[in-house]
Amino acid sequence: MIDLTTEAPWEYSPRETAFMDYAECANMDPALFDTVTRSGVTARMGSVSTATGRMPRFKQIAIAKAACWVCPVAKECLEFAKSHGLTENIYGGLLPDERL
Repeated sequence: MIDLTTEAPWEYSPRETAFMDYAECANMDPALFDTVTRSGVTARMGSVSTATGRMPRFKQIAIAKAACWVCPVAKECLEFAKSHGLTENIYGGLLPDERL
């Protein structure tokens, strides 16, 4: 179990994450970009809980990808995910299996 009172392993330098200040998703519900179920599996079906309630997984993915489509830093986001081996969630408009 990770101790959240110490430095989290997913923390990155401000230089690495500066692009995030300009991301379309910066003020969106992070759950919209979450693709992992409670069982730890990337899902395309089912439903997801967001700040505004539950919605079908396919709708959640469509909303997240639409935000990435208009995002000025989507390319940087995708490169960040690839360079750090991030294997969960939507980055740069792509699901984990689409980033291969």
